[in-house]
Amino acid sequence: MPPRPADQVRLSLFEKVKLVLFYAVVITKTCRTALTAPFAAPEKRSRVFKRHVAYAMVRHCFTHSSPRIEQAITTDTDELYYEWARKTKVAPAREALPDGTEAFWIGSKDAKTVLLYFHGGGFNLPALPAHINFSARLVDTLSPCTAGGFSILFLQYDVGPWGPYPRQLAQAAALYAHAVSTLRIPNVLVGGDSAGANIAVALLSHMLHPHPDASVPRIDNEEKKRIKGALLVSPWTDPFGASYASLKRNEPKDLLAPAFLRRWADAWIAGRAQDAYNRPNAAPEGWWRGVDGVLERFLVVVGADDVLLDGALEFARGGFGKEWRDERDAVVKVVEDEGHISGIMDPDLGFEPEEVRMYVQIRDWLKAVV
Repeated sequence: MPPRPADQVRLSLFEKVKLVLFYAVVITKTCRTALTAPFAAPEKRSRVFKRHVAYAMVRHCFTHSSPRIEQAITTDTDELYYEWARKTKVAPAREALPDGTEAFWIGSKDAKTVLLYFHGGGFNLPALPAHINFSARLVDTLSPCTAGGFSILFLQYDVGPWGPYPRQLAQAAALYAHAVSTLRIPNVLVGGDSAGANIAVALLSHMLHPHPDASVPRIDNEEKKRIKGALLVSPWTDPFGASYASLKRNEPKDLLAPAFLRRWADAWIAGRAQDAYNRPNAAPEGWWRGVDGVLERFLVVVGADDVLLDGALEFARGGFGKEWRDERDAVVKVVEDEGHISGIMDPDLGFEPEEVRMYVQIRDWLKAVV
């Protein structure tokens, strides 16, 4: 089921003219960033010139876009997946949930260890090519050295005005129940980046405290089976927090900017109340008590140049992270000189995967877990 009605993301002639102007603005501002980079104060730029310019391009793109343009220039997750399958000559495979939600296999459907992955995009955008490439890279690397094989089941969730909160949590909960109860996958991990990591955390909250909205399916865990691990990449655990110093400090050198983050958050919440599911950093004391009973271990990895750094660390080192007795099961990594979801984006921005330290941290943690 396509999460975005095609007729609502198609631009009018006037909007297409605006799109040309939009690209002109982005190119101009990115060129200006490149020209002025050598003269910028060290705290205002990335230490790596290529990264500084690439991040600025992405930041300018979403700073100067509009919701209509953002939807028009992105591709539905299912189309992206099938295009990847065609190019790589992989037979596409999917899971269809009762409400029409789909999830796509990257790797073998027979794998004994499966990561349920929720992509980022501010709850407003479908997956990017970088998300599919990142997932395929992990599967190609990890499956040969994992007993029984390793695969990723990639959720296509509803986005933008068509999927307000708590729709994404409902879809994630349904996928988890399907993976455990229907597919009977022996070893399940959950993970995501940015907004997708928020969804993964909300799923853990839901397992501890069932969400009051009837649209979110309850999870039957009578067998007391724990999720093998949670991969949280640059987690957006406080979409509504505006006081974190890193929001301002890192804006000149990250690919995100606070202005469009808040726009995305407001569109997603659509006037509904903030709570511990959509804003984990505001969870009441004791909320995470017992989380180690549903989750074996976690990795929170975030770039030192990420605007979300402070919020992510507050979550990882606060009530959530303190629930683990063994620090080896509660891993928090800050990667110097890298920004938001660098382990996913940077290889698609011209960097070799092995030179992106966040990617190496993710790969090595997963290799140790699976």
